[in-house]
Amino acid sequence: MRNEGAVVLIPAYRPSEALTELLKSLTASRLVRAVVVVDDGSGPEFHSLFDSFSEFDEPLIIRHRENLGKGAALKTGLGHIARLFPDGIGVVTADADGQHTARDTLGIVKALGNRPGALILGVRSFGRKVPFRCRIGNLVVVNLLSLMTGRRITDTQTGLRGIPMSFVADLLDSPCDGYEFETDMLLQCVRKNIEICEVKIETIYIDGNCSSHFDPVLDSVRICRVLLRFGALSRRLRPSSTARCSC
Repeated sequence: MRNEGAVVLIPAYRPSEALTELLKSLTASRLVRAVVVVDDGSGPEFHSLFDSFSEFDEPLIIRHRENLGKGAALKTGLGHIARLFPDGIGVVTADADGQHTARDTLGIVKALGNRPGALILGVRSFGRKVPFRCRIGNLVVVNLLSLMTGRRITDTQTGLRGIPMSFVADLLDSPCDGYEFETDMLLQCVRKNIEICEVKIETIYIDGNCSSHFDPVLDSVRICRVLLRFGALSRRLRPSSTARCSC
C-alpha cells in the first residue's frame, strides 16, 4: 500500500480468471495506492478465487452476502475508500470481466492525476466488433442524455472511470443500486457543473460479452427512468464541459 496515487475499485460478481491478471498488474504498479475489490454476492463457489487474491500486494476484499447490484457494490467500495484514504486524489473504477486492461486502467489513473477535479471516462469505439445490443443500448442512452442535458458523452456505459475524491461523498447519496448508478453519476456531474474528460481505451468484448450481467431489458428501463426523472426535475442546467483528454 503506497501513500500517493489513486485507489482502484473493482466491483465483482461471479468474475472470470481475467480479474486475477488485472490485479497482478495493478498491485505491482507504483501509480496505484491500493486496490479494493467488492465481491457482490458471487457465492461460495467463488470464495477460492477471491481468497487467491491474497497472494498479491494487499488488495482489500469486501464481501456482500448477496448480490445487491453494481451500483451498491461501487457505493460500498467508495465508502470504505473515503474512510481509509480521505486525502487521496480519487478512485478509478474498473470492471472484473476482462474488458479493461491494466494499461488502460493505469491510463485513467494518470489522467485523474492530471485533471484532479474532473470525472475521467475511459471511452470505447462502437464499431462493428461491438455486440449489436451494446451499440444500440449506448446509442439510446447517449441520445437521451443529450436530449435531457444538452451534453454529448461518447460512452455512457463505460465502467472504467476516474472519480475525484471531492465527488465521492455525493455519489454515496445516490439512490441507485444497479447499472443505472453510472448514469446517475453522469447526471450529477451535469448538475454540479463537474468537468467530464474522455480518454480513449481499447474496446474488448469477450465471447460477445456473454460474461456481462447487464439485463438488456430491466437495466435499460432503469437507466431510462433515471434519465427521464432527471429531465423532469431539471428545468435549468448550468453547462459543464466534456473534454477529450490527451493526458
